[in-house]
Amino acid sequence: MVVSGCALEVEKYVPLGDKVAHPSAITHDGERFYVVNSDMERVHNAGSILTLNQQGDKLGVISTPRLGRFIVARQPFLVVGYSPTNQYKTPAQLIIYDAREPKNLRVYKKFELSCSPISATVPRNYNYFSVSCDDGKLHVGYFTKSATADLPDIKLRLVRDYGPHARRAVHIDTKHHHLYAFSTDWQRSEFEDVIMADSLEYVTTPQEPEMQGPVDFKGVVSSRSAVPLYEVKRSNEIPDAWESLTQLTLEEQHEMWSQYQVAILDLRELAQNQFAFVDRYADQAQSEFRWLYFQPESSTVAVPKKHKYYRSNFWQVVADPQDSARFFISQRGVQGQAKNADVNSIYQVEIVGSPFAVEDTDEGEDSDDSTSDELDEMAAVDAADTPSHPQTVEFLKFSKAWGHGSQSSIYSRSLEDMLSVVGPHVNSKIRFTGNFELMEHNNSRLFLINDFRDPSLFDNNAYSLTLTGLKQGSPEDLMVFTNRSRSYFAIAAIDDIVLAGTFYTHTLSLFAVTQDNKLRFIKDIH
Repeated sequence: MVVSGCALEVEKYVPLGDKVAHPSAITHDGERFYVVNSDMERVHNAGSILTLNQQGDKLGVISTPRLGRFIVARQPFLVVGYSPTNQYKTPAQLIIYDAREPKNLRVYKKFELSCSPISATVPRNYNYFSVSCDDGKLHVGYFTKSATADLPDIKLRLVRDYGPHARRAVHIDTKHHHLYAFSTDWQRSEFEDVIMADSLEYVTTPQEPEMQGPVDFKGVVSSRSAVPLYEVKRSNEIPDAWESLTQLTLEEQHEMWSQYQVAILDLRELAQNQFAFVDRYADQAQSEFRWLYFQPESSTVAVPKKHKYYRSNFWQVVADPQDSARFFISQRGVQGQAKNADVNSIYQVEIVGSPFAVEDTDEGEDSDDSTSDELDEMAAVDAADTPSHPQTVEFLKFSKAWGHGSQSSIYSRSLEDMLSVVGPHVNSKIRFTGNFELMEHNNSRLFLINDFRDPSLFDNNAYSLTLTGLKQGSPEDLMVFTNRSRSYFAIAAIDDIVLAGTFYTHTLSLFAVTQDNKLRFIKDIH
């Protein structure tokens, strides 16, 4: 008997080396840039982290899992998330690198995840950080006592499942130790903002006091027995049309409502509960949602009386380094005359109160000086036994920092001035605001904004990189229009140097900010 067989063909891949391949994320440590290469087409079957100086010179590279999603610098660490590749048995991971030697990064801590991570929020000089996934799961990590002589140990726990929607835009209020997680349409951006009536109110009727037996008041009227049952009325922020849908299950209600809600987690209470996981439908998790609605003064949208402008689909949060009670957030969406009329903007958000019934008494910033033994002490705040939490307008104030209405003329003017540019021009109707950076240059505060529409999702894909002042309609705004070969995806800035990743052509582009706050192209890096 003759047995014949054949060997399986061994797949061969092109070595990645220090080349640029689908740059998906960029960060910096104040001196150097770090670029995540994601190899989306599986040409190399590996990713990398590339270290560059501010002149664009390559200083070092390390091989990594293939599908890198994000990178965050928190000295002396780099926090990087990787999506799973199930067909190749590669799990979702969060890897924390020791970046004390920027030219030779080393894996310091590795966590396997049960979901695909899409963003991380890692404040500087603070013990807590967060990692969010595309299915709404939320992890919270923390730095503990030093495991070695000079580096702290790091823990990561899955604490919530806020699904079914992703929550990419996350902010940690380091002053009050609260985490805000805003909804994101991660797949096709089909979320729509809605203006809905909210005139109905709920009624709370306290129970009559229990009496152990007949009481003889001897002709004296007790105030306790004479006062009738009373009603407490307060707007509950729920749209009237949805409030009347009493046949909804909790699961259906959550799926319909949570798109227009921000989840707010008390980190000290979480620490007190030993970072225990809570299911999305549990009372504790449901109590962490707040309705999200706002209409800035500069909005062109008319909101009738007794109506609210409910918002969704937020992409990125950038903390204001000058004020811990303030942050900026980008909102995106497919814009039309009848829907999403006020999207694709950046909003300034001020925390003016507490999202919980009783405000914390600790007004100080947390820092790395806190240890794991002190987390329980930080969590010693009792929950208030009250019928409702404060309304959103009582603790969050939104104002438009940059956006559609006031910038449309800038796009029109730029189109007239740049007729020679090849490819689909970006205008106010097809912009799609995503990643952005807050820069300071020549004593001015600037936004560096990436407008990006993935061609796999949109026919009218378009890209642009914008440098703009925080004042709306500033004449110094500059648009850099691009075609597919300039598909800016990831951005970062160190002082007056900007590095942008052109995703589909495996290119990094280096820019300088001029004295008059313009972007000047320096070179491409491949």
